[in-house]
Amino acid sequence: MTPADTTYDVRVWKTQVNARRSGKTYTVRWRVAARRWKETFKTAALADSFRAGQLAASRKGEAFDLETGRPVAMVRSSKGHMSWHAFACAFADMKWPRVAATTRRIHAEALTAITVLMFTNDRGKPGGKLLRSALTRWAFNTARRDDPNCPDEIRGVLRWAADHTRPVSALRDPKVLRRVLDGLTVKLDGSPAAPCVASRHRKILHAALEYAVELELLDELEVHGAHDFRHTVLDLAGGRRHPNPRGRPAHWCTIASAAAGGRAAVRSARSTGTPPRRWPPGWSPRSRNGLRSCSRPPPRPASKSAKQAPHS
Repeated sequence: MTPADTTYDVRVWKTQVNARRSGKTYTVRWRVAARRWKETFKTAALADSFRAGQLAASRKGEAFDLETGRPVAMVRSSKGHMSWHAFACAFADMKWPRVAATTRRIHAEALTAITVLMFTNDRGKPGGKLLRSALTRWAFNTARRDDPNCPDEIRGVLRWAADHTRPVSALRDPKVLRRVLDGLTVKLDGSPAAPCVASRHRKILHAALEYAVELELLDELEVHGAHDFRHTVLDLAGGRRHPNPRGRPAHWCTIASAAAGGRAAVRSARSTGTPPRRWPPGWSPRSRNGLRSCSRPPPRPASKSAKQAPHS
């Protein structure tokens, strides 16, 4: 929803009472820009409540949508009730035609990891292995989701997952979003997940949130706020961030400890400012080259005698 699709030119009129044989009805009338709108209710209380909401939004200076005639917040709230399960299926369908088979599997695995963190409760929850298998192989598989040969057990699992996922709008709550982000960094047994896997899942989550903005399910500012979830460890393991020259000795000291280099490597990194010889698992050659390139000392200036040497 762009600013060109909204307006502040709004006027709300008095509620109209309609006398009919079946009983009275009450119509709320208002104008948005040059177009008139009306909504009819069976009781006066419902009409007054709806009219009060329209008036409150107008007095607060909130923009109204030209297409629906409703306040922008009301439109977004109604769209945000789409469940995460339905949205994840739509996201998988959007990506499906343009990606390779391996990427489809990666998307399905990431969406499964996110979906199990978006459940409202665990009452009647199927087994973890069966649930993840059903989501990965059937729910987030565009070619098999509507397969009539799907087993009844899988259908029951998918029906439970669809009925017990939070709406997409729940990700507006920082607590819910943080719980999802933290859950992507651990395995089922609680042990830390591989940094590359956690980073890949987080990237797919952010791509899904951007798609939610495109569908007007979330606000753009909320997604940008969620983009600050990248941890330093994941950034370094992926080779996307390099330390500045001033912080090199302390940083290499940490690397040496992580690489199990022992006290000798720590002492060497602390005293000489050179990177350790042993690297932690997961460090790409690009990361190593980046650190080594920034570790090279600047060239020494020419000596005074060399400057004054006569040309032959």
